[in-house]
Amino acid sequence: MNGPGQDDDGSGAYSDQGLRGGPSEAHSNQGRSGGGEENDSDGFLARQIAKRDVSALEAVYNRYSRPVYSLARRLLRDDETTEEVVQEVFMRLWTRADEFDSA
Repeated sequence: MNGPGQDDDGSGAYSDQGLRGGPSEAHSNQGRSGGGEENDSDGFLARQIAKRDVSALEAVYNRYSRPVYSLARRLLRDDETTEEVVQEVFMRLWTRADEFDSA
């Protein structure tokens, strides 16, 4: 059984097709923001998530879901558990973003 985006050969390599909906506009627009602070920086996105900005959570998910999945899969070696861990990581980000300290 292959995880999100995992190639059929089981190598753990990723394609955009297997991740829930593939790449989104939030990911492809990275770095196009103007203004003083980088609107796509991790710190900015964490502060926006703390304000319950769903688009900021989506941007972080698009940026980090593959590396989080890849690391968890290598450690856990089980697709179902890996998917649960990835979901938990992003749920905790959503529910505990106000605890983020960018210092």
